[in-house]
Amino acid sequence: MTYPPQWAQELMLRALLWWEQESGQPAPAPSLQWRWIPRSARRFHATGSCAAIKVTMGTHVPRWRQKSVLLHEIAHAVGDGTHEEHSHCPAFWVRAWRFFRWARLPLRAVLLGERAYRRGALAGYRDTRPAAASRSRQRG
Repeated sequence: MTYPPQWAQELMLRALLWWEQESGQPAPAPSLQWRWIPRSARRFHATGSCAAIKVTMGTHVPRWRQKSVLLHEIAHAVGDGTHEEHSHCPAFWVRAWRFFRWARLPLRAVLLGERAYRRGALAGYRDTRPAAASRSRQRG
């Protein structure tokens, strides 16, 4: 493993601070480990928990996708620690999309990138749209 890129360290710190402000609860402080695949790969693999986030990234993966992978894993890390929260349950997807929106990532591209989890990713995307949030506030 190599040191994570500076932008990734900064993004993780800013995202965790933002989450603490948004949720009102302390965010975990996971370690970040990063490994580059030193060929022209567009592949990646990542795992995340409240203790550690490990990323293996191809050198030709676009930066927006690298950020979305990291934020996806951070969304796992800030869960409540239950098995369900570490899976791709609806609560996870709401958190993930809140992070993607906060980071101003290209949301349609992220949605396509999360296609392996199509149903859950789409539901979280819909639930965090600004129009959906304002409609739920009007009802409540």
